Amino acid sequence: MGKTGGGPISGQLSLRYPDKVKRIILLNTATSLSRVEYPKKPTPWFSWIKKHYDQGTLEGILGEAGSTVLSVMKIIGFENSATIDQNWIKAYATQFPNRESCLGAIQFPLDVILGRIREYMIEGLKTGNLEKLKQKPAMLAFGLKDNAFDSKYAIADFKELFPNGPVTTFENAGHFCQEDIPEVLIPLISQFIEVS
Repeated sequence: MGKTGGGPISGQLSLRYPDKVKRIILLNTATSLSRVEYPKKPTPWFSWIKKHYDQGTLEGILGEAGSTVLSVMKIIGFENSATIDQNWIKAYATQFPNRESCLGAIQFPLDVILGRIREYMIEGLKTGNLEKLKQKPAMLAFGLKDNAFDSKYAIADFKELFPNGPVTTFENAGHFCQEDIPEVLIPLISQFIEVS
C-alpha cells in the first residue's frame, strides 16, 4: 500500500485497522508516523502547490486534471516518457472527467501544506496501534528524482518504523516509480511478497 500521498493515508488506515494489514509496501512516499522531523523547506511539488494556491490558480489547473494530468505528473516526478501513448493518457485522464472528480487532487496537497492533515494523524496515533503496525513486514522503493517527497525524510521515517525493512532506491526513477521502472519494481515487490 502507499502511493502518491497514499503513504500518510494508508499509514493512518493501517493504524486504525492493523489486523487488516498483512504487509506494507511503500513506493515513493512516507507514512509520516515516525518522530523524524519533516524538512522545513518544501519540495518542488509542494512549492508549486503553494505558489498556485497563493495566486488563486491551483483549482483551475488541478481542477482540469483530465487535460493536465501528464503535465502535473511531470512536475511531481515522472521520468519514463517512452511509455506515453493514447491508452496511457486515457488510463489517467478518464479518472478526472469533471471538476468534482478532481477534488482529491486539489485538496490532498492543500491538507499537507496548510497543516489540515495534522489532527487526523494525531488521532490515528492515539489508537495505540503503532507498535502493532511496526511488527508488519514492510519495504520501501524510492525513485530519487521525486519532486514530491524528500528522499532523506522518507527513508529515515521508514527506517525508524521498520529498521529491518528493505529500502531500495533508483537513480533514474521519479515519484511515479511504478511507471518509470515497472520491469525492476514488479519483480522486487513479488519477491518481497513471497518471502514476507
